[in-house]
Amino acid sequence: MEVLATQGKAGEHIEDRMADEASKFIAENKGGPFYLNYWAFSVHSPWQAKPALLEKYKRKADPKNPQHNPVYASMVESLDTAVGRLIKAIDDNGVADNTIIVFFSDNGGVFWTAKTEKAMLDAGFEDVPITSNAPLRAGKASVYEGGTREPMIVVWPGRVSPGSKSDAIVQSIDFHPTLLEMAGLRAQATQKFDGISIVPALVGKPLKRETIFCHFPHYTPAAGNIPGSWVRKSDWKLIRVWCDGPNQTDRHELFNLKDGIGEANDVSARHPARVRELSKLLQRFLDDTHAVVPKPNPAFRADATNN
Repeated sequence: MEVLATQGKAGEHIEDRMADEASKFIAENKGGPFYLNYWAFSVHSPWQAKPALLEKYKRKADPKNPQHNPVYASMVESLDTAVGRLIKAIDDNGVADNTIIVFFSDNGGVFWTAKTEKAMLDAGFEDVPITSNAPLRAGKASVYEGGTREPMIVVWPGRVSPGSKSDAIVQSIDFHPTLLEMAGLRAQATQKFDGISIVPALVGKPLKRETIFCHFPHYTPAAGNIPGSWVRKSDWKLIRVWCDGPNQTDRHELFNLKDGIGEANDVSARHPARVRELSKLLQRFLDDTHAVVPKPNPAFRADATNN
C-alpha cells in the first residue's frame, strides 16, 4: 500500500490534491492492469469553495433558481476540473482505448441547508439550500427518487456506443459482477453477488431482472428522514415506512413512476392488491438478506414532545 504525504501546500484544495495523486497513480501503472477507485470530496461536506470560484458563482446566483448556492456551484466546478484532469491523464499516458471509466453518484444531492448540519464554513450561505433535485422528491438520506436516483456514465471503448443511453435500472451492487465480465475475468467458484452483470444494458440489450430493492433503516434528522425500504417492479414503487403508522405499525406508500417521478401522489389506497404483491417481494428480500429492520419502541409515547 502506498502511503501519501500528509502535508499539502498552503491553500491547496483537497480535490486538486486528489487529482494530483490519482494522475500520478495512472502514470505509474500505465504499463499493466490497474484499478483506480476515486471517491471525490467534492461535492460533499464540509462545504468549502475556492475563493475565486466562489466570487464567480456569487455573481451568477439567481435566487429564483432552486439551485443558487454559490459554494455548491464552486465545488461542482472543482469536481468537473478534477474529472477532466483524470481523463487527460488517461489520454496522456496512452491507455484511453483500453480503460473503462464509470462515473457514478452514491446518493442524491443534499437538499437541506448547511445551517441544519452545521457544515458550511464559507459564511453567508448557511440558509441557502445546498442544491435541488427537482423534479425529484427530497434528496440524500431519503428513500424517495431524489435520494436514490443518480447519474451513471460508462465509457467502454469499442463496446459502449458513444452517446447511447439506457433506461435500465441498476445499482452499485451490480458493479462487481459487471466489471469482472467487462475485464474478461471469472468470479471465484465460491463467490456470490447481490447484484448482476449489467453488460447487456450497456450494449443495448434488456436486463434479466424484474425487481430491485433499497433498504435504509436510519433516522436522518437533517433531512427529516425516517427509516424506510422500497421495492421497484416495472414502473411501480412501493415504500415501506417503518413503525410510522397507528400503534407503530408499518405504513406503505405506492407510486407509479411513469405517471410522475416526483412521487407526489400516493396511490396505495387505490391499489391494495399491488401493495400486497410488492410487499411480499420486499419481505422476501429482507428475509433473504437477513436485513436488520427497525422494531417498535416499547417506551414510545405518542403524546411526548421534543425539547
